Amino acid sequence: MVSINMQSISLSRSWIPACRLGAGKDRIHKNFPRAKKLEGIFNIYVEELFVSQNPSLEGQPVLKECFCMRKLFVFGLIFLMLMGMSGGVFADEPELDIVDTAIAADDFDTLVAAVVEADLVDALKGEGPFTVFAPTDEAFADLLAALDMTAAELLALDSLADILLYHVVAGEVLAADVLALDGVAVETLLGETVTVSIEDGNVFINDAQVIVTDILCTNGVIHVIDAVLIPEVEEEDEVDAPELDIVDTAIAADDFNTLVAAVVEADLVDALKGEGPFTVFAPTDAAFADLLAALDMTAAERLALDSLADILLYHVVAGEVLAAD
Repeated sequence: MVSINMQSISLSRSWIPACRLGAGKDRIHKNFPRAKKLEGIFNIYVEELFVSQNPSLEGQPVLKECFCMRKLFVFGLIFLMLMGMSGGVFADEPELDIVDTAIAADDFDTLVAAVVEADLVDALKGEGPFTVFAPTDEAFADLLAALDMTAAELLALDSLADILLYHVVAGEVLAADVLALDGVAVETLLGETVTVSIEDGNVFINDAQVIVTDILCTNGVIHVIDAVLIPEVEEEDEVDAPELDIVDTAIAADDFNTLVAAVVEADLVDALKGEGPFTVFAPTDAAFADLLAALDMTAAERLALDSLADILLYHVVAGEVLAAD
């Protein structure tokens, strides 16, 4: 350790006002609450060091002057230390909101066009804060290629707003916060969740990898992802709208020939072609054959029955009663 003989240093009284630090010291204390505590630790340590190395200075006025220089030096060290620890406390505040930040960038043209088309500009310019997982133009191009779809067709989708809202989370979630979210399902503004996962140090939102983090905006933060997130949609059985009424449906089938002949004979065609709706319990040709055999009757005799219309109407219910009902 180098011994400093403070008696050999000539100190000018003009240093003392400079050592009082004034507003600069107050600013450091205000911006860095830990600075005052660190200052105290340094004061004690340096004072003990000076006195131990130079016992003849203890209690002398020159010691106070030395401490003034020491304080200036110590505050310089504290300031530099806290600048490194702060991670950009003195960085410029963001000037643009999420929408304008995306517009100003070079890689979100499709995303911006979609936000405009979905009428979400005002929402994403709102107070927030929001966290946006922003797909690049390349990510949208990959999606369009996979779906064999044009950009115009994408922008015309009824679900466009839902897709975009699936990329937005309420609140500001910075990259440092994501480390605690591995495996967590996070709710989006759509009301559906995305899953955060961390694999080999890489962060994924569902299957999309986060490639750029913490683009700070006045109303939130943007994280760039390499794929478009698509919300899961409950699949519904696709049933084509029926084109035929009850009578024509029976005629088109292969197993209702006897039933159709009876409807024609009983003059019920127009009634069963009416607006309805009706529910018909339709006996097959085999069912009619079994009845004729049981009654020892021919088809012609059955068609001549006075009660034919009553028998047929006994198979019809007003209203549409589905199997689920």
